[in-house]
Amino acid sequence: MDQSGSNNTNIINNIVWLSLDFNKPISAWTAWVFGIVSIILTIGVGVPQLISLIKNKDTGDGIKYYTFWIFFSGILGWTIIGSFDAAETKKLATAIANMVSSIIFAITIFLSYLYSRDQKRKSMAYIIGAFSITLALTIAGVSLYGIIANKRMPSWLMNISVWVFPVLTTFSFLPAAISSFMKRKFEGMSSGMLITLLTLNIGWLGYWIALGLNSSFDFALNMAIVWQVLALLIYLSLTVLLIVNVSQKQKDKNFAR
Repeated sequence: MDQSGSNNTNIINNIVWLSLDFNKPISAWTAWVFGIVSIILTIGVGVPQLISLIKNKDTGDGIKYYTFWIFFSGILGWTIIGSFDAAETKKLATAIANMVSSIIFAITIFLSYLYSRDQKRKSMAYIIGAFSITLALTIAGVSLYGIIANKRMPSWLMNISVWVFPVLTTFSFLPAAISSFMKRKFEGMSSGMLITLLTLNIGWLGYWIALGLNSSFDFALNMAIVWQVLALLIYLSLTVLLIVNVSQKQKDKNFAR
């Protein structure tokens, strides 16, 4: 096999096995399982909202559009972090998952505008759609180059990135969460999307911890764990509120009978 063929095989193996060290089988397999599950969930994070939009053709009230844009920016950032990771073991699960998820989420943003009750936003739908999808595809292309060419960003830039982009994904839905708690009414996203985000955060937290045990707990990984825990607390709080709302509706329904 020539050198290029060998390099291609190594790239494929690294992607499939997420660049894990299987000389440490327990942590490697744990990280791999959590990584694969998290990849699937991350890819599907916008799907519940997407299905809801396609089915109802109505974005509804209470949607904070800026939260979608903040979250979308965070997803794009995570794609870059995973692809150009400065660590010896790249966070390839993060890169692959967010790369595909960003494209799906770009379509979700487009439909959110297309089916908006606000006529001004509705008229901007196709411009917004073209911009968000083009941006997602561009970042995906750059990220693939980073993976295939094994490019790495400087450590100082990596340290900044793991502060900035995780903040965007962690706190993107915080305003909606605060609004929901003030009104004591769950709103701002579909219940399916909330459950997906909650499960997703548990999956990523498991992956980060196992990855640290498999390689090392460097600054970037420690920050990823911190932000993941904070995000998990936010989504857990919203889940509790959702359960309370559903329970109250059921009680009101039974009382009406």
